[in-house]
Amino acid sequence: HAPDLVYDSFEIDVTSGSDEILDPGETGEILISIANVGSGYSYNSVIMLYTVDPNVTLSGSGNISSINPGEIGIIEQPFIVSIDPSSPIEYFAEINILVQDENGLTHENTFNLPIGFIAHNFEAGEGGWEHMVLGDEWLDEWHLSSYRNHTEDGMYSMKCGGLDELSYSNFVYAALVMPEVELATNSTVRFHHWMEVGANNNGMTWDGGLIEISIDGGEWEQVTPVGGYPCVMLNMPTSPFAEGTEVFAGNINWEEVEIDLSEYSGMAQLRFVLGSAGLVTGEGWYIDDIYYTSPTGISDNSIIPVATSLNGNFPNPFNPSTTITYSLSNETNVNIEIYNMKGQKVRTLKNEEQTAGDYNVVWNGKDDSSKSTASGVYFYKMQAGTYQQTKKMILMK
Repeated sequence: HAPDLVYDSFEIDVTSGSDEILDPGETGEILISIANVGSGYSYNSVIMLYTVDPNVTLSGSGNISSINPGEIGIIEQPFIVSIDPSSPIEYFAEINILVQDENGLTHENTFNLPIGFIAHNFEAGEGGWEHMVLGDEWLDEWHLSSYRNHTEDGMYSMKCGGLDELSYSNFVYAALVMPEVELATNSTVRFHHWMEVGANNNGMTWDGGLIEISIDGGEWEQVTPVGGYPCVMLNMPTSPFAEGTEVFAGNINWEEVEIDLSEYSGMAQLRFVLGSAGLVTGEGWYIDDIYYTSPTGISDNSIIPVATSLNGNFPNPFNPSTTITYSLSNETNVNIEIYNMKGQKVRTLKNEEQTAGDYNVVWNGKDDSSKSTASGVYFYKMQAGTYQQTKKMILMK
């Protein structure tokens, strides 16, 4: 019986910022979780993080004293991560992780650290959010409120209801609409909400709130959060929601909600919809600290690609950065360079020996002198042994 340690997940605590997003110029603490998928006990395992990303500085080392078979352990001291102030936003920095048990057995992996991903805490106002009534003879009571707030040291949230502590009106049917985002693989949206709407009477309610999604400007459809909604609508002829519709309702005190968007792709918008039927009302619905990101993309290099290939870049077109992915079927020197339309080399992204596996590298739109490049068409060329391939991408500012 022997332990088998594998990377499980990470959690980051931003220690120098105003929200839960790690932005350029900020510092945070990373806690790593390690799973023991073997049949033996693990003792005194050591975890190391390293990266070649010039925008990320890591320090510290992690230890886990013991992990039972089939269980997950968390490092006892967090790693410290600092992001360069000039780092691009809305991109993933590749972090390498090395796990070593007391017998010297190692497991290597990578995960993607999101930097500067979209977050909204309304401390600077509504910031591109919109709200609207959803039909004739209904009311819209969404507004920027300072009465309740979730952001640490903050003041504001968005509320559907009366001013300050005043209740929402009868016959409200209105939406708070999130700015459009382009979905990456396995995207999620998280938000915090406070609610006093209707009543959770054995899971039944006459008023409630729900979340809808629209893809590429298409029809709105309801989306179910992780864990589901707590209530369903009663048969209320005066309600904008049909009987049996699942909703948030009752008394909720700043709970976090996660929405899994992995089944969707394209340009997406979410909206928060509150509906009231004309009975007893409450203080309303507050939304705060919303952030969109893509969870850690785990790359296990024990799975060897069949062929060496330059897979492409995402997003494309892009601004300000894009991620280039490629695969190696054997150990070789990899050279990836960026060229402009004149054929002039702009940037060398990679020139090193690498083992077989799947990789990605980020281009932040800057040249070898760290100067920003102009909008336009660029080419990225990969050479790995005898393999050569060139592809096109577009930088739009």
